[in-house]
Amino acid sequence: LASPDVEKHLIVGIGSECYLALPKGGITGDHVLIVPVEHHPSMSAAPQSTVDEAGRYLTALARLYATQGCALWAWERVIQVRGAAHTHLQVVPVPAAAAAAMPATL
Repeated sequence: LASPDVEKHLIVGIGSECYLALPKGGITGDHVLIVPVEHHPSMSAAPQSTVDEAGRYLTALARLYATQGCALWAWERVIQVRGAAHTHLQVVPVPAAAAAAMPATL
């Protein structure tokens, strides 16, 4: 968040460990990113407090998507930022009827 390259107009929520942002080219209108504030090479390498906060975002988004008749589908993506790996979660709603056909893992 401290980087001058952060497109702050895409940020929709800021927690103590993670922030919620809109992607530049979302798959759906409700596609969001859960991004740790600190750079970590993966969520499994992040501190438990970061994992817990990301989990709370996922739970809240799952509840929101359920009100729209959708299930949450999320996957982790790692990008290189100035030579350091920075993980984030991609989160999209999937119609509940189609969710059963979605793979459990990518």
